[in-house]
Amino acid sequence: MGQYIIYSRVTDYWAADLPVNRGRWNFDTLRYDYYLDDNVAFEAFKAGAVDRREETVAKNWATRYVGRNFSRGYIIKDEHTNTSAQDTQWLAFNIQRPIFADRRVRQAITLAFDFEWMNKALFYSAYQRANSYFQNTEYAARSLPDAAELALLTPMKNELPPELFSQVYQPPVSRGDGFDRANLLKADALLNAAGWTVKNQRRVNAATGKPLRFELLLPAGGNDRWVLPFQHNLQRLGIVMDIRQVDNSQYSNRRRSRDYDMMPSLWRAMPWPGTDLQISWASDYIHSSYNAPGCKAR
Repeated sequence: MGQYIIYSRVTDYWAADLPVNRGRWNFDTLRYDYYLDDNVAFEAFKAGAVDRREETVAKNWATRYVGRNFSRGYIIKDEHTNTSAQDTQWLAFNIQRPIFADRRVRQAITLAFDFEWMNKALFYSAYQRANSYFQNTEYAARSLPDAAELALLTPMKNELPPELFSQVYQPPVSRGDGFDRANLLKADALLNAAGWTVKNQRRVNAATGKPLRFELLLPAGGNDRWVLPFQHNLQRLGIVMDIRQVDNSQYSNRRRSRDYDMMPSLWRAMPWPGTDLQISWASDYIHSSYNAPGCKAR
């Protein structure tokens, strides 16, 4: 692989003066430099050797964007409210695994994820909690189903969670102090109701005696500081979460073959519902890697 690639504008492009292109494509050349180490790429940006950088790590944004070119005003660090549709990150349960078949187990594990504390302690309060796959759009559900929605949902009412018709969905919220006793008590009650009791400080199935243990699959080299606090809260419930990091090729292969219990999942933002919903949620696409949870009609 080369160290850089240069794209040149076609000077006699036939459609350059069409209304759709006016004001666009103003650069004669675009050069992309390749770096094997992101730290080196970042230092190149700070030194002025690179014109554009996309930052995705909250710690970097909060602590590393300082130096001579910033103090002199050559690089301006600024924040703007983004009102467009946003990509969202989730943890996908592989609900084809028997251990996650009971929705109460999934709810209990979700209650152990202390977003408020992690966001404050680890991510400089840079993130907002997603409560919809259509975050920042008019399609996010902000109220109970209206008459038109009820007409679609009522025939499937027996297969849907009852709270869908009685309360607006909100993810669990903690006090953010790292001692999330209230949510862990709710999780304990859900697990007991689902037949998972504590024996010798381990959560076991009351009928079979098998422990509640699962694996979180992660790609190597990711920003995974949130994993250990999540694992610790699960331990307080008697649940064992093993952490497995694999290289990118193994990660892709295991995702395609659905060989995982839980894994991170990125939901690409769409400003409106489209055909991509079928690929992600329809039963016909149960074997698609886009359908990370393994959703399928009964």
